[in-house]
Amino acid sequence: MDPLHDLPAAAKPETLTRLIARLADLRPELRRECFDDPKKHVTLTTEQKILSEGEIVMALWGELYPDLEDPDSYGGGEEEFAKVIPGCGKPV
Repeated sequence: MDPLHDLPAAAKPETLTRLIARLADLRPELRRECFDDPKKHVTLTTEQKILSEGEIVMALWGELYPDLEDPDSYGGGEEEFAKVIPGCGKPV
């Protein structure tokens, strides 16, 4: 058995909450999963569902933003767009 499975059982809920929050702050995909997964196991209030959905969207944005920040490095952006559609990307 994986010892990691035994450790959370011995930890206080506050300790686990801090750990999850710290890890989720570092990794947007983990943050999204932290909001998505509990919905499968617990009943949420309407307010909690709305908050959860909003956080999932923001976490997705956090995952996508680094790729969208510099589209030229991925073959997109103004330079690539101007090649496909002449006259685009040039000052008017």
